[in-house]
Amino acid sequence: MGEDFVGLSLIPETLKVTTLGYKSPGDKVNVEVDIMAKHIERLLESRNN
Repeated sequence: MGEDFVGLSLIPETLKVTTLGYKSPGDKVNVEVDIMAKHIERLLESRNN
């Protein structure tokens, strides 16, 4: 597998309310990062410096 590989584990509710349950291995998807995750990343980076 190459650099562009991401593995996911999805709960039944996510499969029920999204189209992810219709995706097959190799299908392309758009992944967006929540703004809170960006803030947490910055916080963790500042702690490590």
